[in-house]
Amino acid sequence: MAIPDNSTIASSQLLVSFSNTMHKWIMNIIGVYCIFFTFINIYLNNIDQAYATVITLPFLAISMLLYRKGYIYESKVINIMQMLCVITVLSVIAGTMSMMFMYYFPLMIASLILFQGEQAKTAVIVTIVSFVSLIIVIRLDESLAGINFNKVQLKAEQFANIIGVCSLCILLLFFSNRSMNKIRNTLIEKGDLLQKKNEQLTDVIYTRDKMMSVISHDLRSPIIALNSAMNVFTDQEIDPLLQKQIVSDLKLKSSHLLAMIDDVLQWSKAQSESINCSIDKISIGHFKNYLIELVDLIGAVKNIKLELEFKFNPTTDFILCDKNLMEAVLRNLVSNAIKFSNEGSKLKVSATDKDNKCEISIQDFGKGLTEKQIADIKNGNTFTTKGTAMENGHGLGLQLVQEFLKKQDSELGVESNPGQGSRFYFSVPFHENN
Repeated sequence: MAIPDNSTIASSQLLVSFSNTMHKWIMNIIGVYCIFFTFINIYLNNIDQAYATVITLPFLAISMLLYRKGYIYESKVINIMQMLCVITVLSVIAGTMSMMFMYYFPLMIASLILFQGEQAKTAVIVTIVSFVSLIIVIRLDESLAGINFNKVQLKAEQFANIIGVCSLCILLLFFSNRSMNKIRNTLIEKGDLLQKKNEQLTDVIYTRDKMMSVISHDLRSPIIALNSAMNVFTDQEIDPLLQKQIVSDLKLKSSHLLAMIDDVLQWSKAQSESINCSIDKISIGHFKNYLIELVDLIGAVKNIKLELEFKFNPTTDFILCDKNLMEAVLRNLVSNAIKFSNEGSKLKVSATDKDNKCEISIQDFGKGLTEKQIADIKNGNTFTTKGTAMENGHGLGLQLVQEFLKKQDSELGVESNPGQGSRFYFSVPFHENN
């Protein structure tokens, strides 16, 4: 036996929900119609038909009470059955010529609308019973039907019943179409939401697989180098100059390994949206000092000179940002710039006023980027390229920069020419001193 999927179950639940709403509308329509039809019969002096119509109201009240108590299925059954009985009685009293039997058709339509999902069998049973009752009423002997031979009154009854049946059918179709439109719109919204979630999941899986491939490759190289160096130190005595060179190389590789592990952890947090962004008032001087210390630390290997151009008072001017995320942005951009800088070159970092915002720019004069690489950066695609000293990368740095800037309502800009270097820049708002 086939097991229904979640979408089928959701659709069935929606149909049942809207059929319950339709039941409420139908009860209200029947109540108004019965009162109106009673007065019409009294006016036409059809007392028997008036009595038969009035009897509907107590049963309708019971049906409404059950509905409010939560016994919706029972309420539907009582409502449909009392309608079936009243239509049958009125058809017998008024006779076939009065066209009263035509009310069986809106009754069958109503039953098909009211009973949805697991209750669909009830709709089939009611439809069959209604159809059989219709055949029996039509085939009854005219003497039993008690036809009114007053032609004027008969025409009035025919006209009233035709108008009544048409009105009921139109109302049922109107509310049914309205409910189906709501169901369709709800399913479309859920379908769009599901598609977006599937696309997000596909992107996450693709990025995860790509990152695992990059990480597994990039982690091996420094770890193998560290292990080999340790073996050299333990297995043999080495020249002090060579020892100094190996230690320097170990320091570089361990720093690279630590930076990569830090980026991987930050990337993982960013993907799980567990990184909180707290915008605060931070002194521009703090980031100026941070950049000086950062370039001294990681730029010393290539003898990189830092050129700072901060056109602000470092103690009185402030920007609005998240301190930790901004430091991570600057660290990744500076590390990336140094990686692609030639030995002995300079790194230009500036903070200027542009469009009433603080634009921070980091410019190197190294390898530069191709048009494809710039397009990949703008599209958020990860890629790795060896630095000027054959440094390896892991492709996470710029992706982290873009995600962290996005959390601060900013975005990364890129300008570059192959062989002439690259400039990365972004803007953050000033904090206006009161």
